[in-house]
Amino acid sequence: MEPLIFLTNYENDYPKALQLYIDSNPHLVICPENRLHHQGLKQLLENESIPFETQSFGIDGFGPLQKGGRYELVGAGFAIITDEKIHLHYKSRGYKIGINREHAERINPLISDTEISFDIL
Repeated sequence: MEPLIFLTNYENDYPKALQLYIDSNPHLVICPENRLHHQGLKQLLENESIPFETQSFGIDGFGPLQKGGRYELVGAGFAIITDEKIHLHYKSRGYKIGINREHAERINPLISDTEISFDIL
């Protein structure tokens, strides 16, 4: 599995960003703007056949726990993407976490030709 995963065409979007570890490997997942963070995580885990348990997000439905057997969501927010840069910022209302600096620094050298910058809020 690649370290950078796109679940959306981000060109006309203000996509969500998920920072997670799967099998101890860092991944940055870009999700559609019209999905909640837990919906994007669910889509990714289902696409990769990774089992997960769910929790309630109130009126927003059910979604994966922040941590499962093979994965851990360590950061979430939004992404602004250009040809050479991914700028991560803000936070997830549902998971109550923001962008994770350590994860961004760890995954940055794994993504060729793209620099990751971030704001910690």
